[in-house]
Amino acid sequence: ASVRFSLSIACDAMYSQVSQPAYRVINEHIQRAVRRLFKNVKRLFEVFEAVTRWPMLFMPKYLYRRHGMDTVLAIAQSQELQWVLPYEPRGSREEVVPDRFLVCGEMYRQIREATGNTILTWDINQLIHALKKPATPQQEVMTLLAIYTELTMIRVSARQHPEHILQIQQMFVKFSRSTDAIRNKALAQRVILNNKDGHCTRLRIAPNQPPRQRSVSALVTHVSAVLTTTPSTPLLEPLKALAVSPNRMRGHYLPTMPDDPLPELQRAFANQQVGWYQCPKGHHYIIGDCTKPWFVGKCHCGEEIGGSSHNLARGNLPGRTDDATATGHIIGDAEERPVRPSPERQLSPLSTVVTRLVLHAAMLAGANENVQPFTNFIRPVPTNITDFLWRHLDRDLDDLAGLLGRSIDDATLLVHILLTDVSCRGERERVRDIPWTSPKGRTNWENEFNNVYIKPLIQNLDYRLQLASRHVDSDNRLSKTHIFSILRESPTPSGLLSLQNVIGLPEMWQYRPSVSLEHMSRCFVEHQAEHTMLKMFLDNAIILSAMCQLSDIVHLITLLRTRYHRNIDMTEALTMKISEFLKSLPEGPQRQKCDALVKCFGSIWSNIRPLLLQQDKARRPEDLGPTIDAQNTSLYHLLPMKENATVMSCMTAVVLFLVRKNNEFLDTYRRNLNIGVQDGVNVQSWTDISTNNVVSCDPGRDLMPMVLSHCNYSLAIGGETKVGYDFAALEKQLVDRFLCGKRTIDEKFETFQFRQEARDVGMLSALRKQIPQEKISIPVQQQIVLESTSLENVCVSLAAVDIAIFFLASAGGDADKLLGEYLRRVLKMGKAARLHSDKAQSYCRLKHALSLWQLLSVQRARLLLTNDQDPFDNVDPSYTKELDEEQVAALEESLKHVDVETLVAELYELVVISDDKEKRQPKWSLLETLDPYLDQKGAPEISGFEDHFPESILLEHACDTWRILASYNQEGVNT
Repeated sequence: ASVRFSLSIACDAMYSQVSQPAYRVINEHIQRAVRRLFKNVKRLFEVFEAVTRWPMLFMPKYLYRRHGMDTVLAIAQSQELQWVLPYEPRGSREEVVPDRFLVCGEMYRQIREATGNTILTWDINQLIHALKKPATPQQEVMTLLAIYTELTMIRVSARQHPEHILQIQQMFVKFSRSTDAIRNKALAQRVILNNKDGHCTRLRIAPNQPPRQRSVSALVTHVSAVLTTTPSTPLLEPLKALAVSPNRMRGHYLPTMPDDPLPELQRAFANQQVGWYQCPKGHHYIIGDCTKPWFVGKCHCGEEIGGSSHNLARGNLPGRTDDATATGHIIGDAEERPVRPSPERQLSPLSTVVTRLVLHAAMLAGANENVQPFTNFIRPVPTNITDFLWRHLDRDLDDLAGLLGRSIDDATLLVHILLTDVSCRGERERVRDIPWTSPKGRTNWENEFNNVYIKPLIQNLDYRLQLASRHVDSDNRLSKTHIFSILRESPTPSGLLSLQNVIGLPEMWQYRPSVSLEHMSRCFVEHQAEHTMLKMFLDNAIILSAMCQLSDIVHLITLLRTRYHRNIDMTEALTMKISEFLKSLPEGPQRQKCDALVKCFGSIWSNIRPLLLQQDKARRPEDLGPTIDAQNTSLYHLLPMKENATVMSCMTAVVLFLVRKNNEFLDTYRRNLNIGVQDGVNVQSWTDISTNNVVSCDPGRDLMPMVLSHCNYSLAIGGETKVGYDFAALEKQLVDRFLCGKRTIDEKFETFQFRQEARDVGMLSALRKQIPQEKISIPVQQQIVLESTSLENVCVSLAAVDIAIFFLASAGGDADKLLGEYLRRVLKMGKAARLHSDKAQSYCRLKHALSLWQLLSVQRARLLLTNDQDPFDNVDPSYTKELDEEQVAALEESLKHVDVETLVAELYELVVISDDKEKRQPKWSLLETLDPYLDQKGAPEISGFEDHFPESILLEHACDTWRILASYNQEGVNT
């Protein structure tokens, strides 16, 4: 058993290597581990070679049964991996192409044999006589598939001369034009001529192609044949339109695409008296009782919601009553899809994947003929539409195989069986017309397609897949190949069975399907079990797994807050890489711990990011890839920022997503069991989070042992392994262990503040009360500026002054004490935080702290401006409106009469110092805002400012005004 298990691990590693996309880079550490594994397997084979060959045959059989014939064929083509096969198939030039169309039945087999004889004898009458009259759509499908199969066998053979292939093509083109058995002449010509004029080059057959590519090509051909030849029915008409006339599908709601969740929420509250409103950022909320606003609250994004005296707060609006569900294909690239497929609407995950696969195949068939229409309903529009759809189709097959708990072969066979059912049953549909012109119509279509085609298929899935596999395996063309000869099971006659040589019995090395979460999930769907909580666990396995690391995330946040809270600027956080933060830590356990926590968060981000992309209203980091790379990702994305921050951080997005999901799970649990909870009684702070008090469940460590304990596993002599599950008992144990006693998490978590955010009017006022402040003389200011030309040094000096102000505002100090000495001796800050100006070190005292801060802040802003960087990176965007030409002219004229140097300093302070008590409105006059601010802090008037500054310039122009002032003043200095 240990050897079998080890060999199966090696097989899975081989499958990962041959199925890995060429553009995906594999970690060097993983590559070394895999090489060591393969080396040990080779040594094991050498040991067994003298005893029995069955362990060596176990690996190709396992690969075939678990991962499919395409995987075995790909390994046979690989120089690095073909050692796993016996000597006979290695280096064999025979092209093995499994004919999965055999699931279509005896009619297809007969037509295929006639088509093959036609090619051998050059007598088209062989095929004509095999076709029955009158011609039927089903027979037309079989004919097209048979021609495709036989021409594929010729094209993949290196022994066939191109001229010979051309003559065969001409014979079939002439036949397709003259026969009544084929009505779709265009499709027939495309099949015969190897997709000559098609836009998707991957659909063309050639020697030495990846076997998986041929399988997908055959699948798309089958979809094209069924949709374009089967008579139109209400269920097939939209799919047929995608394949034949995609222009008609513009503005339609495609199946399995996500919905706008608002209408469903409104229906849930339909029987309750509530009013619907939306915050300034478009997030919806409800008000009960009289349904009118009376109190002011906070939205999860930080905006004010509600209002007073039945009047909405500023920026709030009545809720939408429309459905904002988007039309077209809106799930992005295949790489951005969740690791585990999630269900849509009433569809199960399996039904969702099957429906989406058929949709993508129909779209690829249509795009192969005409790409242009698809630019109108795929958003965002990809660079190469056919490659985009091919990747989705490839991903759909992987998802389907995962949900089935079977090989890619079985997943492909399932789709061929479904298409055969569609072709046979299409004419007998009794379904009313269901267009995709509305979200409701799409939902009805999905349900009908599921009821008519998918549910009948999965109810007897195991039997139909076994039968289909036997049809394919019994094909003489396949069974005569070297590769298939080693994959065939060879049972030992009962008279030769002996316990003396157990290791030499082939029965000990047969493939046995393993009990897995995927297998259990498929059985759950197949049996149509109604267990709400169990379904929730199965549908949200990725999220529940990530919840297990939520306490580690909180630990990482605590470490970062301790080190950087109010001790770093936003610009520094955005430019500093995670690797720089890790290197700044002392070597040893602390750095190793932080490195492990960062890697843990990176893994969670890779799994959660696709789910965030599906949240239409939720904010998420823009333009950030699927991985957290310590060398390239900024430290900012590990900081717990406010949700309404200018730049959304990954940490904030992940924490809020997981916290809200935890609360959703508990709400579902309580509604399901009618458990009431008083407001605030069962709420915990996010800082108290641990694995034991959140809804978390690791699939491998927690869920799988429970599945095994509720699994009925039986093995009959000479028969298949039978597996069943006690779903009711499993659900009860899941609820008892993972939901009972868990508490809702408060979404208000303590966010991170940058150094500039920690400064406010109150702190500066407190410092003035503790230590009366004086202004640094102009000559000294000029000397300090001359010594502060390095942006890095200015930032270090400014950080030191910031920290000093923070402590002085609360503790006070001797006004005449040197500021540098206070930093070094009182705050014990050392050389890392010092004043990089000799003049500032020798002159500036605690009574000059605010004046030095103002001077260094302005110098930093000017240096950033010189480097084409934004000096207002953390300022409210409402203050960044640009001046128009008339305002610029008026401003420049006024500056001839104003003390520009002082105005530059005071205006910058006004902009960057926050005033939470009185939110400054963007439409306020800049003149009437700055004057009271100067009076409030006891600063002298700015010469010429009140008399000459333009009244038309508002606070919303503050940032642009400062830039012009800084440039104007600099020009004056230079002259």
